Amino acid sequence: MSLNTLALRLSDWYNRLRDMVDLNEALALSREALSLLPQGHHAQVTSLNDLAICLSTRYRQLRDIRRGHCPLPGIP
Repeated sequence: MSLNTLALRLSDWYNRLRDMVDLNEALALSREALSLLPQGHHAQVTSLNDLAICLSTRYRQLRDIRRGHCPLPGIP
């Protein structure tokens, strides 16, 4: 299983359980997978897109938490 695929599965898992630990791990794996691709590799666009989706999800969740909405497990 590739790192990017594992990151996607963790992101899916986050969407089910809403545990930020899973989303943060998905982000770390997405970044690592992207860093391992040579510049111009055909999978780079897909990896960047997946990373952008995870970052967008984390931004929205952290914004909601700061506004007092949506308390999530994994946030101290």
